Amino acid sequence: MPSLTDHLIPICADGNWDVRTLSTLIDACTFSDPGGTPVQEYYQQNPLSGYNDLKNHFFNSTPYNGFNWDRDRIEPLIKLKDGITTNSMQQSGDNSDAFQDNSSIHIGTNPAPVSLVTYHHTRPDKYGTINKSSTFIDNRKVHLSGLKIEFHELQYGWYRVDIDWDYYDINNSVRWTGDIVLHEQVNLLEGMKITLAQNYTPNKHTRDAVTGVFAGPTYFTCLENSVFKMQANSEIELKNLSSFILESESNLELYDGSKFIVEEGSTLVLKAGSGITVEGSDHIEVKSGGYICIEENAIIDLQDELSVINLHTGYISGVNTDVITESTNCMADPSTAAFSGNGHINNFSTDIYVQNEILSSDTYYAGQNIYAGEAVTSQQTQGPVIIQSGAEVILDADGDVVLDEGFELAEGGIFEIR
Repeated sequence: MPSLTDHLIPICADGNWDVRTLSTLIDACTFSDPGGTPVQEYYQQNPLSGYNDLKNHFFNSTPYNGFNWDRDRIEPLIKLKDGITTNSMQQSGDNSDAFQDNSSIHIGTNPAPVSLVTYHHTRPDKYGTINKSSTFIDNRKVHLSGLKIEFHELQYGWYRVDIDWDYYDINNSVRWTGDIVLHEQVNLLEGMKITLAQNYTPNKHTRDAVTGVFAGPTYFTCLENSVFKMQANSEIELKNLSSFILESESNLELYDGSKFIVEEGSTLVLKAGSGITVEGSDHIEVKSGGYICIEENAIIDLQDELSVINLHTGYISGVNTDVITESTNCMADPSTAAFSGNGHINNFSTDIYVQNEILSSDTYYAGQNIYAGEAVTSQQTQGPVIIQSGAEVILDADGDVVLDEGFELAEGGIFEIR
């Protein structure tokens, strides 16, 4: 028999959360001793991979000597969330019913209507016999879809239920964790942010060798023919060893000032045949200690002068092999990758001097340090730097940006320091 986590689980309107005990041993993935009352805090939202009030919670009396997923299972009596202490199954104050009045769930909400992640492992039955003939449907991944379920209250206790299979909008900023797979689309709306981070809800019965908790790193994989769209001023941040992988014939599209950030230890992978489109002042930032893998024949379109991929000082070419073990064919130097358009793949290894320039069109400068003015270096002809009306200039440095005498901004011109 599979464990209880392989069965249908009710949807709780409170959403899914990471849980930790309030004790001298603060460990988000091991819970309190069975001899005491388990006081637990729902401390951060985890819509795709977290716990809720209607799921079983787990504990271990000897947390560093293994995690008995099958035996050590309790329902906590007390929880703390938003500073309020309640009984975990209490109705008042908790919207335990996922659909009350007019409400809806989709991939941008917490909870979200995603596939059930299962958990099982081979173990003997009550007679000590290992049954290998049982058939398990083992799904260890979170599969995103366009499913939207919406309730509309009519009258006399009647409701209308609307089902939509192609709703892909993310209209809230969300934190996503787990092994996530995109089959169709995601449309990250204006000003919203997706953070791909570490899961702190247990989904395995031993500590992960890389993360040190009872859950592995987060992966987001865009499958063939899938599209990930980022609308104006939206953001994606990869942190805590997360990976974003574009398979062949998948596409990532950035529009109108959106940004994609790869933090230390995290990885962005563009496989051969995958595509990235960057327009306007959109940018992809690979920070120090962040990884980027661009395979030959990846399709990169940097449409405009301010459309850039920034490889900051200390970035790493390739993948984090502690996290990604599959074979890749990464270019040795991603700054030399072929691309179309007027943008740039910037390397921040040298200082930049801007002198004797009249800038009448959009211009992007990137370097370790940037010096701009009439006489910032004796190696160039002296003269002022003037940003004319209608031009937008970005000065992007890992170190200092120094604006010296002779740096002028005409009315109607724009400049930004990053």
